[in-house]
Amino acid sequence: MPTASSGTFFKNGHAKFEVGEDKILHPFEGDGMVSAVTIADGKAFFRNKFVRTEGFKREQKKGRVLYRGTFATPKSGGILANIFNTESKNLANTHVLYWANKFFALYEAGKPYKVDPASLSTFGESTLGGALKKQDWFAAHYKIDPKSKTLLNFSSKAQGLDGSTITTYEFDEEFKLLQRRDISIPGWSFIHDMGITENHFVLMQPPMTFDVVPFLLGQKCAVECSEFQPTQPSMFHVIPRDGKREPVSIPAPGHFVFHVGNAFEEPDTGYIVFDQVESSESLLSIDNIDKTKPLWETTDFAKLARNTFKRYKLDPKTGRVVGSTTLYDRCSEFPVVNPEFVGRPYRYVWSSIPPTTKTNGALQGLLKMDLETSERWTWFPEEYEFLSEACYAPRKLADGSFSKEEDDGFIVTYLLNGRDMKSEFVVFDAKEIQKGPISRVPLQDFIPHGLHGTFVPGLAFDLDKAKRASKLFTMAEKNKWNEVKSDFSGLGANFLFE
Repeated sequence: MPTASSGTFFKNGHAKFEVGEDKILHPFEGDGMVSAVTIADGKAFFRNKFVRTEGFKREQKKGRVLYRGTFATPKSGGILANIFNTESKNLANTHVLYWANKFFALYEAGKPYKVDPASLSTFGESTLGGALKKQDWFAAHYKIDPKSKTLLNFSSKAQGLDGSTITTYEFDEEFKLLQRRDISIPGWSFIHDMGITENHFVLMQPPMTFDVVPFLLGQKCAVECSEFQPTQPSMFHVIPRDGKREPVSIPAPGHFVFHVGNAFEEPDTGYIVFDQVESSESLLSIDNIDKTKPLWETTDFAKLARNTFKRYKLDPKTGRVVGSTTLYDRCSEFPVVNPEFVGRPYRYVWSSIPPTTKTNGALQGLLKMDLETSERWTWFPEEYEFLSEACYAPRKLADGSFSKEEDDGFIVTYLLNGRDMKSEFVVFDAKEIQKGPISRVPLQDFIPHGLHGTFVPGLAFDLDKAKRASKLFTMAEKNKWNEVKSDFSGLGANFLFE
């Protein structure tokens, strides 16, 4: 490993696709598995573990699917087991958060699960010290403001038949809740990600409708009951962070979005620049799927909707879009920036891309874009290999600090070998990704194509202590010592890592 790389790479993703003889039909419905690679002194050690949510433990004990999936998988037992059953499982499978020396697995339709960062053993569901109320959710796509050193996040929930509530949160470095705001918006909202600026939260709401009847009758899962309305406007919701000024909703031509690249404010104009991966069609659409097979066995990626990386300029004073530009006209996903440039003007973005140029496709390669010069660099592995979402890791300097230069660091991720069913941890020089990995570390376990991760600079753990902690947590769970109710409390094993 490069000695200038120091810290821990955490990643989450769906990783269990059967419960007994029941098959999970959509990959996003798989139980979460957190993995970690800690890099120190030119060496790395890897570990991974399923997030042992209450739903995970119940299903493993019963040996069948006990909850209706959000996307495609019904509860085991036929229509009578699904009718009027709206209970869903917190999968804890989407992202991870390390903040105030605490670590969580995140899922946007539930509360965070507290996880031990060294052993990856599960403490339990958390309300973040009482910040989350009984019915609150906590989205997977938080943002950390490098200037104010605060953590920002949101949730989006349906409210009634044709309305939704957006809740925004901001926490200080000690995880103290600085502000919370609940905002009612019209329409059924699917908001997966957000951008932040120095003064605003910015969330994009695609035009979607929801047919509640087949959902309540147990005939379809929630996403199957949603429909994209491309002739209706999308809405950019600009929410002031001060909690005082009124939010502004800005209409734009109808489009669909999963992920945001970055956002920032122009000081001269007051405009908000907002970069996102967008499509003219919904990427949620799974109509008429064959429910005898998992979706990934029948999907033709070339037939999926194409997307583009696009920049909008929003004027919160007049409530209108004042301009838009396509930054990358080919398919890409999972845009990543240097965390020190979140919410600020930036130059570089790294993304996952398919090998195709005219159609969509499975994400395999890595793209770096210079947004000032429009230069682009790419790297592709073998045709049977697939890169997961990239993550930026800053370079450690001789004085022990970390470089603040925008691309003076590393890109870290996993490389999946679909032919041999093996995985590697790979490291790229962030300046020259086109030269390929500068380090490749074979892993003892196969890691499925996951979702989101984070790199925590300088965070290291003693391997022997991590192993002892894992045994302690296993014993605690077996004896039911380890219950988390409503705050940050846990087993009290932190002494192992102080």
